[in-house]
Amino acid sequence: MATVNWNALEGSVLDGLFSAEGIDVDVGERYELREELGRGGQGTVYAAFDRHLNRQVAIKVAHDPKASRLLQAEAALLARLSHPAIPSVYDSGIGADGRAYMVMELVVGQPLYRLLRDPASLTHLARLRIIRAVAGAVAHAHQQGILHRDCKPANIMIREDGEPILIDWGLAATGDPRAICGTPSYAAPEQLSGQVADRRSDIFALGVLCYEVLSGKLPYARVVDDFEEFRRLRAGLGLIPLRKMCPHLPSSYQRVIDRAMAAQPAARFARSEDFCHALDDLIAGKTNAQGYRSAFSMLILLLFTCGIGLVAGYVSAQYSFQLQPIDETTERPDWSQLQNDHEDILSTQPIDSEVDDNQRPNDATHPQSPLEIGDEQTSELSPPQPDISDSSDLTIPHKPTLQDKNPAVISEAPSESQQDLLDLPQLDELFKELDQTPVPRLPPVEQPSGE
Repeated sequence: MATVNWNALEGSVLDGLFSAEGIDVDVGERYELREELGRGGQGTVYAAFDRHLNRQVAIKVAHDPKASRLLQAEAALLARLSHPAIPSVYDSGIGADGRAYMVMELVVGQPLYRLLRDPASLTHLARLRIIRAVAGAVAHAHQQGILHRDCKPANIMIREDGEPILIDWGLAATGDPRAICGTPSYAAPEQLSGQVADRRSDIFALGVLCYEVLSGKLPYARVVDDFEEFRRLRAGLGLIPLRKMCPHLPSSYQRVIDRAMAAQPAARFARSEDFCHALDDLIAGKTNAQGYRSAFSMLILLLFTCGIGLVAGYVSAQYSFQLQPIDETTERPDWSQLQNDHEDILSTQPIDSEVDDNQRPNDATHPQSPLEIGDEQTSELSPPQPDISDSSDLTIPHKPTLQDKNPAVISEAPSESQQDLLDLPQLDELFKELDQTPVPRLPPVEQPSGE
């Protein structure tokens, strides 16, 4: 497994400006090397001028043939990326001395680690936005299948306009996912043990970076610079909670960092985009009037106000449903008079109010039955009745039956369906014929005279 000297990377391209005296690099006539910007583990970075395009550029030249292969791979990787927080690559090639070089964007600014030395140099919101921009650059690289493997303040440049740039992508071109590389304080546990590194390893480094940018210090109680010693003491180093370093921050910050720095990769954010979303939530909370604490206070106030409104509504409803007392001056109705008026109405109401007198049948066409006439009227209207002593002269008419009407009908009891038929049209017609048949009147019986 390849091991990278991280001490050489620590004093990488960002340590300062150096004199351009004694530059012995031949990158062709197009580029004019002007000064050395810094040295890294794989090469040296120079400030140069592009004569063809008339602009300032930065040129990174490899130290040796082995570094040349890595530098060419780094140029190919950066050419696939396009993000505001990632430097642009303009050109690459092989110099006259056989060493590879890469021409890229010249970033004018200062490294982040220098700004962190002064707590008043950056506001809290500016620190969050720097972390968010770097995390967005890492997420963009992950979408292209590229890992940075060394996210730390020394590899972050802050432009003059305050925007960050993540530089030094050389370790991304190593090609060995088990290589122990990077910086021990920002390396994930699986990187220290030689296991396969993936995008969650970069998320671990972003969590450490977030802690350091917010608090100004690393989260470990003891900082170890050697890979072997750091790996051996990793479990016993201990993590300082963020709330002890920054007690003014909400607990949501600690939850985001704890998840990003989880020892097990499965417990971390599954994607760098998820970590970016968590940072967006923190920025949104801080951008509001009072952040999460103010939002919680507003929620408590809203619930309290709603509770008071509900109680007031309930009390008002209880009083509204109570019976109002009757005013003694109000005139009360005379119930006895109302009862007498009701009885008078009933006494004057005809018995058969539903049938009009004009609708009653005429006696000439429809004689009344003796039952409809009183006893006194019956004796006057009834004709002389025959003498019933002579029964031979008395002929009682035969009342027609249903069988006489329809001989086809059998004398047996009809079924339910037949009974329904008889009840409606046939019975009605039969009753009409019976009503039209004159009923013989018997002669009055002579009453014996009293003795």
